Amino acid sequence: MKTMKYLKYILMAAVSLTFAACQEEPYSQGEPDSLFCQGLFFPQEQAEDFVLDPEDANVLTFTVEREVEDGEAEVPYELISSEEGFFELEEDFLFFDDGQKKAKFKVYFSEDYELGEKYECTIKVTDPEYVSKYALSSSELSFSVTVVKWERVTKGGVDVGLWRDDFFTSFANQLGAPLAQPYLEKEVAVYERADLPGFYKVDEIYTSDYLSQMYAGDDSFTDELEEYCPAASILINATNPSKVYIDAQFAFYDPFMNYGAAYICSDVQEVFTSGYSNQYGTLKNGVIEFKHKNSLVIYLPSAGTAYANNAGKTRLVLPGYRGYDYSVAVTNSPSENGVMPLHFVLGDDVAEVRYQVFDGHLSDVEMVSKLENLQSATVGVKRVTESGTYDFSTSKTGFYTLIACSYDAAGNYQEYD
Repeated sequence: MKTMKYLKYILMAAVSLTFAACQEEPYSQGEPDSLFCQGLFFPQEQAEDFVLDPEDANVLTFTVEREVEDGEAEVPYELISSEEGFFELEEDFLFFDDGQKKAKFKVYFSEDYELGEKYECTIKVTDPEYVSKYALSSSELSFSVTVVKWERVTKGGVDVGLWRDDFFTSFANQLGAPLAQPYLEKEVAVYERADLPGFYKVDEIYTSDYLSQMYAGDDSFTDELEEYCPAASILINATNPSKVYIDAQFAFYDPFMNYGAAYICSDVQEVFTSGYSNQYGTLKNGVIEFKHKNSLVIYLPSAGTAYANNAGKTRLVLPGYRGYDYSVAVTNSPSENGVMPLHFVLGDDVAEVRYQVFDGHLSDVEMVSKLENLQSATVGVKRVTESGTYDFSTSKTGFYTLIACSYDAAGNYQEYD
């Protein structure tokens, strides 16, 4: 989705413009819109990089909207940027009936394409009778088409993988919506690009039955959630196993606040031009994991951005592999007489947890430094080998930060809380 590429840059630019507006500058009124201007625009959530299968039809359908609904309209529009002869508009005009706010139109592309080649296109309405000079919305729509051959991933006779969610779960948590089964895992079909090994497509993740199971623990909300779950496929770029990321793409519609379309992506430089954290996922032993908490993003065009993967649990286990549970979660009960109970919950495959308690709040920089030191520490740490409650005591009342790291049977660091 091209609009995401510049999102953080745009937000920063908006701040600069706000400050600039405080300066005293001569004001001159701009030229007004045409008396009959209809305020036509293209919703920008359509500005996608389409990755299609050769079996798909060679036509894309888009929506155009207008602010003024009165009267019929035939709006001229054109291709202003395109591979020569590759794209073609179905009609020379965008048609609106009286009272119609939205209209559909089609763009065809040639069947004479090269697999894996990206073809870009931009269409635009330029007639000032239909387009406002001052609208925040756009009279231009850019998109691209890449046709690729997908091959079903199988290993040892197994042709389904496992997806574990920390997008919808994080989104619900931030909106205060309790989930019966957070971080729920589901079986999924996984495909790999024939021309680009390590580039995966996961079919139909966020279906209505999946969201219903997470929300209610059963299928009781499946029908109600149907309109929010078009069951879109998710693309994951794992061509570099140490720098796995999710490019910006549609996932589901917001069922809680009705904010509309929700897009997901990684917080990396491949998606954003500035302000990114560059916390990538990894592909190891057939398992794609995003262990860095808050390393993924949910973007709603109508509401803004929010961090996802709050617990660092987003994961895809490829068919024929096993996903290990190295999670560690620590909570506490109120202290009494200088003793605070700490409750440790260890994943099934955790052999040991090592933890340290630090005096006071830690900044982000301090947290990273302490975590890096603790990951390799073998002395000066406390150890836990099974889930349970352990007492923590100290000589003075105050605020403390606990960092706990989990390790596998070979002593390799895995996750933290």
